[in-house]
Amino acid sequence: MMSQVSKPRGRPRTGRAIPAAERARRYRARLRARGVRIRAVRTTDALLTRVRFARDTFLTPGEQDVLRRFCARLGDLPHLPQRVAVFGSRARGDSHEHSDLDVAVFYGGTRDRAVEAKLSAIALAAQRSYWLDGYAVALRPVAFYGDEPPAFLAAIREDLEVVWTRP
Repeated sequence: MMSQVSKPRGRPRTGRAIPAAERARRYRARLRARGVRIRAVRTTDALLTRVRFARDTFLTPGEQDVLRRFCARLGDLPHLPQRVAVFGSRARGDSHEHSDLDVAVFYGGTRDRAVEAKLSAIALAAQRSYWLDGYAVALRPVAFYGDEPPAFLAAIREDLEVVWTRP
């Protein structure tokens, strides 16, 4: 009994296959020959590198991503806050699907309505990508200023989890 050799499937082999790294090297060489300079610039975002979550945090990876996006855009504000912290049911770990993510933004100066409006715009931009996926994270920033009475702050103090500090 003879075994049959199956016909190779797919595209015929040309013997000219090269690895992707070699193909990229040749492409860059052709660009250099035409006078095009390629430079890869990697920079780190100073605001984003300051985002830290505790090891035992109750925040989900999606919530952490929304907070990272929020903190990365803090540079759009007229002046940087001192720190950013989460509080409420999501920080405590007893949240449900419709719970919002409460964010405390601490400033040292006096109340500024323009900053509060900008904080809301940054929060909307940070959570927008999750609206399309059906996983909604409602980010609610609350600005705290140095000249405010500490009654509300005293009520949430034990829930606070600082996630960002000013560089």
